[in-house]
Amino acid sequence: MYKGPFYCEQASNGDYTSNSCEVVVTEELKSIADSDIFVCVFDLNFSVGTITELIEAAHAKKRIVVFYKNESNDYDIKSEYWFAITRAKQICKKNNTKIEIFSYDDE
Repeated sequence: MYKGPFYCEQASNGDYTSNSCEVVVTEELKSIADSDIFVCVFDLNFSVGTITELIEAAHAKKRIVVFYKNESNDYDIKSEYWFAITRAKQICKKNNTKIEIFSYDDE
């Protein structure tokens, strides 16, 4: 199961595992390729890499589960990241792969 942050840019002691962007991206993409399920959470502690990883997982035809914190907007997906979530849905539909999307409140 792929449930990042994946190569973990920082180890539990706070040290960076690599200062090479190429190494980090390569390792994270390997993790996606080796996974059965990709899970991501869009919340206040969001990492911009999650958007790219989500789209990569969709193109890789992985089963995807997305959780997003409800936010106020005029779209049917109440997330600041509605565009990335919608694009992943479109890719999964085209690839005939499963994506599940869940919203949550802080309460």
